[in-house]
Amino acid sequence: MSAFRPSSRLPGPAAVPSHNPAWWRRWPVAVYAVTLVVVVTAAAFAVSYRIQTDGLVRYANSQENAHAEVAAHTARVVFEAEIKRLEAVATLLAADGEIAGIAGSAAAGKEMRDRLDRKLGGTVADQIEIYARSGELRFQTAADDALAYAKESPGAARALRGVSGTYFVQAPSGFIVRVATPIVDSAGIAGAVVVGTRFDDYYASRFADQVAAEVFFTTVEAVGAASSPKRRSEVFRPEIIRQAIQQFVPQTVSDPAHNHTRVYLPMRLAGETFVLIVEVDHGKAAELAAEIRAHSVQLFAGIAALGILVSGVLLHYAVRPLRDLRNEAAELAARFAGKVHVLRSVNEVADLKNSFEGVREAATAYARRLEEQGATQSLMVFCAQTANRNAAAESALFDIMERVRTHIAWPAAGLALPASAGEMGEFRVQRGASSSTLAATNFPAADAEALCDGSRVPLWLDDTAESRMPARLRSAFDPESRYPTAAIIPLIGGGRLTALMAFFHDQRLTLNANLNDILWYVMQECSQIVERRASEIELRLAKESADAANRAKSEFLANMSHEIRTPMNGILGVTELLLNTPLDAEQRHLAVTVLNSGESLLHILNDILDFSRIEAGRLVLEEAPFDAAVVVAETCELLATQALEKAVRLDWKADRLGQLLVVGDAYRFRQIVTNLVGNAIKFTPAGRVDVSLTRRVEGDRVAIECVVADTGIGIDEDTLRRLFRPFTQGNTAMTRRFGGTGLGLSITRHLLELMGGSIAAASEPGKGSTFSFALTLPLAPSPNGVAETATNEAAMLPTRPAHILLVEDNAVNSLVASATLESAGHTVVIAENGREALEKMVDEHFDLVLMDCQMPEMDGFEALALIRAGGGGRYPLEEQRQIPVIALTANARVGDADRCLQAGFDAYLAKPFRPKALLELVGKWASTRAPRPVA
Repeated sequence: MSAFRPSSRLPGPAAVPSHNPAWWRRWPVAVYAVTLVVVVTAAAFAVSYRIQTDGLVRYANSQENAHAEVAAHTARVVFEAEIKRLEAVATLLAADGEIAGIAGSAAAGKEMRDRLDRKLGGTVADQIEIYARSGELRFQTAADDALAYAKESPGAARALRGVSGTYFVQAPSGFIVRVATPIVDSAGIAGAVVVGTRFDDYYASRFADQVAAEVFFTTVEAVGAASSPKRRSEVFRPEIIRQAIQQFVPQTVSDPAHNHTRVYLPMRLAGETFVLIVEVDHGKAAELAAEIRAHSVQLFAGIAALGILVSGVLLHYAVRPLRDLRNEAAELAARFAGKVHVLRSVNEVADLKNSFEGVREAATAYARRLEEQGATQSLMVFCAQTANRNAAAESALFDIMERVRTHIAWPAAGLALPASAGEMGEFRVQRGASSSTLAATNFPAADAEALCDGSRVPLWLDDTAESRMPARLRSAFDPESRYPTAAIIPLIGGGRLTALMAFFHDQRLTLNANLNDILWYVMQECSQIVERRASEIELRLAKESADAANRAKSEFLANMSHEIRTPMNGILGVTELLLNTPLDAEQRHLAVTVLNSGESLLHILNDILDFSRIEAGRLVLEEAPFDAAVVVAETCELLATQALEKAVRLDWKADRLGQLLVVGDAYRFRQIVTNLVGNAIKFTPAGRVDVSLTRRVEGDRVAIECVVADTGIGIDEDTLRRLFRPFTQGNTAMTRRFGGTGLGLSITRHLLELMGGSIAAASEPGKGSTFSFALTLPLAPSPNGVAETATNEAAMLPTRPAHILLVEDNAVNSLVASATLESAGHTVVIAENGREALEKMVDEHFDLVLMDCQMPEMDGFEALALIRAGGGGRYPLEEQRQIPVIALTANARVGDADRCLQAGFDAYLAKPFRPKALLELVGKWASTRAPRPVA
């Protein structure tokens, strides 16, 4: 694809060898197809033939076996039924009165015999005998040799003794079954009846015809009756007969050689055990299988002949398109790869293969060209994706450079970027991993501008030594002067040349259109990257400037807070001390004015600090039980004096739920109520302010709604829309008239949002305003968890005076704090810095330390660290490690309290502080110390 990318020469037209193929390859396709049809048909027939015949034979055998078993069981049922019939006949004859009379008569003449012949002649039995009481035979229906053989059986004698029974008597060609029954009349046993039947060869053959099988009756010793007497010895198998009798289960034996199956069925009749043998002939199954085989062979011959005929016809029409396809393939190969020599033979497939060989080679060459085009497309996609991803600009440029160098197969590449961010006076060259020299080299930016000469297109240098490339730039990219050909891409960012990307080859080459397109595309994509890099630099510089301004603002806020709070503590403290002295009315009025002004200033300062905490996201809410109704009432009581001074009536009311504790930040809740009620009083020159509180218990939470309504000046619609934004007030005149920073409502909204609540306002100019807020807080676990208010804490103040060390470098603050503490009965020792405080702690025992954080020589943090370390080897303060130390500091920024507590202070009190707050804190912590030892 590229003159600079090594590639092998494409192959020429396909040529088919001219040697003759093997003899078996010269046959027509029809020969192969017909042979295949015959072989497949024969194989299919052989498998089908074997499966069908075997299946039919197995089925016929299984049917014959079932037939044998059915015949055997049928024979047993018939024999059992025959015995039952003989027993029934004997019983009926014995119960016949006329027969009983004959048996009991003293003499029976010929007439009596004739009468019995007429009466019993129709009875179905081989033998019927009637005996008198004396044992004399009075009548018999038959008298052949077999029956005569059985006359001496003991059945009649036992019947005359009153015992009925069934008896088997062995006979020469079978056996005889006899049933003997006593004849009973009113005088007792009058005689006996014997009924018998013969089971012989004739009976077996007759039964065999009925079940279509050979039947044999045998015992362990010999075969009795048999339907085929000549085969007695053949079926007599003593071991099988014994096994059948012992296990008393049928035994089946197959004889494949003679197509026979025998079932040896044990039977127990009248106390005797013998075996019934049923033999079934399988000859019919074999004949059926042979007949099926003969028909199958005929069927195969017909199918094979039909298959050959059909395949021949089909191939005649199938080969014609194959020949046409061969010709088309030859023409296609000639069109794409030149003239193709096709071997014209009888075998159409071989000719088609030769033709497609030419097509394949032509397609291979075409696919190679497509692959090269695809590689270029892949390169362009990579460049676009790399340019669009949020990666470092320098890394993205290096990735693109290495990918392009690999694609065009040039040996070296380099990237020149500004040596320092934001400075364009000098470029620094970073060479790719493939370059022999990896050290970075600098060159002036002016050389790059001179090379481009204002042009913003890729540069092609086919002889770097003789081109206009400046020597320092050429040395920076190619210090060893190894590459005569260079392609340089200028990259523009922010309207100026910000980078150079260069590729070098160790041979002199000529630019082609494809490489030119690649260079242009890379320039466009990389220009986006350097443009983004220029924007990133500007953003980084702007961010650094903003961070510096933010740090300066924070430092200014910290310093100003500290510097303002320190004198404010003195102003408020000294003013309160002044108000505790005898003053006339005018002096007291002036002092109160000073105190109120100071408190207003402190309120503004606290609002600014609260807003700073909220903006920084570091305002943390406390979680403690409190009663919202108590907080609202206490707040309104504190503001009642302010309302009274303006002749404004302040009324407040709450629901009648009584004490209802919720978990939340009571201080911030009080601040919200104070802001809203204070604003209502401030913006109501005359009239009234109504405060109402509604609470509603919802499971384990309490929904609180508070409404503050006034009859003041009201708010216009435009101001109402932006009322809760920071630093928002009605207008300049209102600001001059009522004062304030415009942060109170913004802080209130933020506090409610932190608590999960909301605030709303409605107003009409001249008719007053209504502010309402709602929030839901968790219900306190128990009514006893009441948060201690300042009043409760004040009630818990110890009455014991404490010995206090006050560490303060400001004289006014020292005066205020010491006077406040001494007025409560405490003794105070003053130290001006941390070092002096440690020295005084060595000399005296103190109950409590009040320490400023910022002091000369040694600040409060360093002094506290030495106290907690027991003096750190410099002061013997081991016993005073755990003395309570309270931070008194004007640092009231976000995190100052946490910083003090983490440093080891036990409590934190920001300046300016109220005397009451100081005394409560001192009372709380001084009570944890043991009393001072008395000297």
